[in-house]
Amino acid sequence: GTSFANVDGGGPRVHAGRPFTLRDLLRWARRLERMRKTELSLIRLGKTRADSLPPKVRLAAYEEAADVLGGMLPAGVGKRRVLEAMAGCWGLGADAAEHTDVLHKPAMQRGSGGIAVGRAVLPAGDGVSAADGSDGRWAKTGHAMRILERVAAAVQMTEPVLLVGETGTGKTALVQQLARVTGAPLTVVNLSNQSESADFLGGFRPGGGRGLL
Repeated sequence: GTSFANVDGGGPRVHAGRPFTLRDLLRWARRLERMRKTELSLIRLGKTRADSLPPKVRLAAYEEAADVLGGMLPAGVGKRRVLEAMAGCWGLGADAAEHTDVLHKPAMQRGSGGIAVGRAVLPAGDGVSAADGSDGRWAKTGHAMRILERVAAAVQMTEPVLLVGETGTGKTALVQQLARVTGAPLTVVNLSNQSESADFLGGFRPGGGRGLL
Protein backbone atom coordinates (compact mmCIF):
# COMPACT_ATOMS: atom_id res chain seq x y z
CA GLY A 1 0.00 0.00 0.00
CA THR A 2 0.92 3.66 -0.18
CA SER A 3 3.13 4.90 2.66
CA PHE A 4 4.20 8.36 3.74
CA ALA A 5 7.20 9.62 5.66
CA ASN A 6 8.95 12.93 6.27
CA VAL A 7 10.75 14.37 3.30
CA ASP A 8 14.05 13.93 5.13
CA GLY A 9 13.41 10.21 5.51
CA GLY A 10 13.01 10.33 9.30
CA GLY A 11 10.11 10.63 11.69
CA PRO A 12 6.91 8.60 11.74
CA ARG A 13 5.73 6.61 8.74
CA VAL A 14 2.08 5.89 8.07
CA HIS A 15 0.61 3.32 5.67
CA ALA A 16 -2.62 3.78 3.75
CA GLY A 17 -3.16 0.04 3.35
CA ARG A 18 -3.60 0.29 -0.43
CA PRO A 19 -2.08 2.30 -3.28
CA PHE A 20 -3.71 5.56 -4.34
CA THR A 21 -5.13 5.48 -7.85
CA LEU A 22 -6.71 7.80 -10.41
CA ARG A 23 -10.07 6.78 -8.96
CA ASP A 24 -9.20 8.59 -5.72
CA LEU A 25 -8.36 11.76 -7.64
CA LEU A 26 -11.66 11.54 -9.54
CA ARG A 27 -13.56 11.07 -6.27
CA TRP A 28 -11.93 14.22 -4.95
CA ALA A 29 -12.87 16.16 -8.09
CA ARG A 30 -16.47 14.89 -8.04
CA ARG A 31 -16.85 15.92 -4.42
CA LEU A 32 -15.69 19.43 -5.18
CA GLU A 33 -18.06 19.63 -8.12
CA ARG A 34 -21.15 18.35 -6.27
CA MET A 35 -20.60 19.35 -2.63
CA ARG A 36 -18.64 22.59 -2.96
CA LYS A 37 -20.53 24.50 -5.62
CA THR A 38 -20.74 27.59 -3.44
CA GLU A 39 -16.97 27.77 -3.01
CA LEU A 40 -16.27 26.98 -6.67
CA SER A 41 -18.59 29.79 -7.73
CA LEU A 42 -15.99 32.20 -6.37
CA ILE A 43 -13.63 31.25 -9.20
CA ARG A 44 -13.87 33.68 -12.11
CA LEU A 45 -13.16 31.89 -15.37
CA GLY A 46 -10.33 33.49 -17.26
CA LYS A 47 -9.46 35.82 -14.38
CA THR A 48 -8.69 33.71 -11.30
CA ARG A 49 -5.19 32.26 -11.47
CA ALA A 50 -4.08 29.02 -9.86
CA ASP A 51 -1.76 30.89 -7.50
CA SER A 52 -4.48 33.32 -6.39
CA LEU A 53 -7.42 31.07 -5.57
CA PRO A 54 -9.88 32.48 -3.01
CA PRO A 55 -9.20 31.21 0.54
CA LYS A 56 -12.55 29.40 0.71
CA VAL A 57 -11.74 27.48 -2.46
CA ARG A 58 -8.35 26.42 -1.14
CA LEU A 59 -9.88 25.35 2.17
CA ALA A 60 -12.61 23.35 0.43
CA ALA A 61 -10.08 21.60 -1.81
CA TYR A 62 -7.96 20.71 1.21
CA GLU A 63 -10.89 19.43 3.30
CA GLU A 64 -12.08 17.09 0.54
CA ALA A 65 -8.53 15.87 -0.09
CA ALA A 66 -8.06 15.23 3.63
CA ASP A 67 -11.23 13.13 3.63
CA VAL A 68 -10.71 11.21 0.38
CA LEU A 69 -6.94 10.70 0.60
CA GLY A 70 -6.27 10.96 4.32
CA GLY A 71 -9.43 9.50 5.79
CA MET A 72 -8.14 5.94 5.59
CA LEU A 73 -4.98 6.68 7.55
CA PRO A 74 -4.78 5.61 11.20
CA ALA A 75 -4.82 8.37 13.80
CA GLY A 76 -1.45 9.53 15.07
CA VAL A 77 1.53 11.71 14.35
CA GLY A 78 2.01 10.20 10.90
CA LYS A 79 -1.48 11.14 9.78
CA ARG A 80 -1.04 14.65 11.14
CA ARG A 81 2.13 15.08 9.06
CA VAL A 82 0.27 13.95 5.94
CA LEU A 83 -2.57 16.40 6.63
CA GLU A 84 -0.08 19.21 7.18
CA ALA A 85 1.56 18.37 3.84
CA MET A 86 -1.84 18.43 2.10
CA ALA A 87 -2.65 21.76 3.72
CA GLY A 88 0.69 23.16 2.58
CA CYS A 89 -0.11 22.21 -1.03
CA TRP A 90 -3.06 24.62 -0.86
CA GLY A 91 -1.22 27.40 0.94
CA LEU A 92 -2.73 26.61 4.33
CA GLY A 93 -0.92 26.38 7.64
CA ALA A 94 -0.57 23.54 10.11
CA ASP A 95 -3.55 24.90 12.04
CA ALA A 96 -5.81 23.71 9.22
CA ALA A 97 -4.57 20.15 9.73
CA GLU A 98 -5.13 20.42 13.49
CA HIS A 99 -8.65 21.72 12.92
CA THR A 100 -9.50 18.85 10.56
CA ASP A 101 -7.97 16.17 12.76
CA VAL A 102 -8.89 17.28 16.29
CA LEU A 103 -10.80 20.55 16.71
CA HIS A 104 -13.53 20.37 14.07
CA LYS A 105 -16.96 19.39 15.44
CA PRO A 106 -19.60 19.30 12.68
CA ALA A 107 -23.10 20.44 13.55
CA MET A 108 -26.30 18.56 12.72
CA GLN A 109 -29.19 20.70 11.49
CA ARG A 110 -32.62 19.75 10.17
CA GLY A 111 -34.10 21.59 7.22
CA SER A 112 -37.10 21.28 4.96
CA GLY A 113 -36.93 17.76 3.57
CA GLY A 114 -33.29 17.23 4.48
CA ILE A 115 -30.67 17.19 7.19
CA ALA A 116 -27.17 18.65 7.19
CA VAL A 117 -24.33 16.86 8.94
CA GLY A 118 -21.48 19.29 8.68
CA ARG A 119 -20.88 19.88 4.98
CA ALA A 120 -22.95 16.86 3.91
CA VAL A 121 -26.68 17.19 3.14
CA LEU A 122 -28.97 14.15 3.00
CA PRO A 123 -32.71 13.84 2.32
CA ALA A 124 -34.78 13.16 5.43
CA GLY A 125 -38.40 12.17 5.73
CA ASP A 126 -40.93 13.76 8.04
CA GLY A 127 -41.51 12.35 11.48
CA VAL A 128 -37.95 11.13 12.08
CA SER A 129 -36.24 11.44 15.45
CA ALA A 130 -34.67 14.63 16.73
CA ALA A 131 -32.17 15.93 14.21
CA ASP A 132 -29.66 16.90 16.85
CA GLY A 133 -29.39 13.32 18.09
CA SER A 134 -30.58 14.30 21.56
CA ASP A 135 -32.55 11.10 22.12
CA GLY A 136 -29.87 9.78 24.48
CA ARG A 137 -28.60 7.05 22.17
CA TRP A 138 -25.82 9.04 20.53
CA ALA A 139 -22.93 10.85 22.20
CA LYS A 140 -22.15 13.94 20.14
CA THR A 141 -18.43 14.05 20.81
CA GLY A 142 -16.16 15.80 18.33
CA HIS A 143 -14.63 12.51 17.20
CA ALA A 144 -18.03 10.87 16.67
CA MET A 145 -19.41 13.85 14.76
CA ARG A 146 -16.35 14.04 12.50
CA ILE A 147 -16.79 10.39 11.51
CA LEU A 148 -20.55 10.86 11.11
CA GLU A 149 -19.91 13.77 8.74
CA ARG A 150 -17.47 11.71 6.69
CA VAL A 151 -19.93 8.82 6.39
CA ALA A 152 -22.76 11.21 5.50
CA ALA A 153 -20.60 12.78 2.78
CA ALA A 154 -19.89 9.34 1.34
CA VAL A 155 -23.60 8.49 1.40
CA GLN A 156 -24.41 11.76 -0.35
CA MET A 157 -21.88 10.88 -3.06
CA THR A 158 -23.06 7.23 -3.25
CA GLU A 159 -19.62 5.99 -2.24
CA PRO A 160 -19.01 2.71 -0.39
CA VAL A 161 -17.83 2.99 3.21
CA LEU A 162 -15.80 0.56 5.31
CA LEU A 163 -15.67 1.27 9.05
CA VAL A 164 -12.85 -0.55 10.82
CA GLY A 165 -12.40 -0.94 14.56
CA GLU A 166 -12.63 -3.19 17.57
CA THR A 167 -15.93 -4.58 18.80
CA GLY A 168 -17.96 -2.03 20.75
CA THR A 169 -16.31 1.10 19.35
CA GLY A 170 -19.56 2.40 17.81
CA LYS A 171 -19.39 1.37 14.14
CA THR A 172 -22.92 -0.05 14.06
CA ALA A 173 -24.27 2.70 16.34
CA LEU A 174 -22.96 5.35 13.95
CA VAL A 175 -24.76 3.85 10.96
CA GLN A 176 -27.92 3.37 13.02
CA GLN A 177 -27.79 7.01 14.09
CA LEU A 178 -27.46 8.22 10.50
CA ALA A 179 -30.40 6.04 9.45
CA ARG A 180 -32.41 7.28 12.44
CA VAL A 181 -32.02 10.99 11.73
CA THR A 182 -32.69 10.60 7.99
CA GLY A 183 -35.54 8.11 8.30
CA ALA A 184 -33.80 5.77 5.87
CA PRO A 185 -34.44 2.00 6.11
CA LEU A 186 -31.52 0.04 7.54
CA THR A 187 -30.81 -3.64 7.03
CA VAL A 188 -28.26 -5.22 9.38
CA VAL A 189 -26.50 -8.40 8.22
CA ASN A 190 -24.18 -10.17 10.64
CA LEU A 191 -21.13 -11.58 8.87
CA SER A 192 -18.68 -14.30 9.81
CA ASN A 193 -15.85 -16.27 8.23
CA GLN A 194 -18.49 -18.53 6.70
CA SER A 195 -20.39 -15.70 4.97
CA GLU A 196 -20.68 -16.03 1.20
CA SER A 197 -21.83 -13.81 -1.64
CA ALA A 198 -25.03 -15.88 -1.86
CA ASP A 199 -26.02 -14.47 1.54
CA PHE A 200 -26.44 -11.10 -0.18
CA LEU A 201 -27.26 -11.94 -3.78
CA GLY A 202 -29.17 -15.19 -3.32
CA GLY A 203 -28.49 -18.34 -5.28
CA PHE A 204 -29.69 -21.76 -6.30
CA ARG A 205 -29.88 -24.65 -3.87
CA PRO A 206 -30.26 -28.32 -4.83
CA GLY A 207 -33.71 -29.72 -4.13
CA GLY A 208 -35.35 -33.10 -4.40
CA GLY A 209 -38.19 -34.00 -6.72
CA ARG A 210 -40.69 -33.79 -3.89
CA GLY A 211 -39.81 -30.16 -3.31
CA LEU A 212 -40.63 -29.34 -6.94
CA LEU A 213 -44.20 -30.63 -6.68
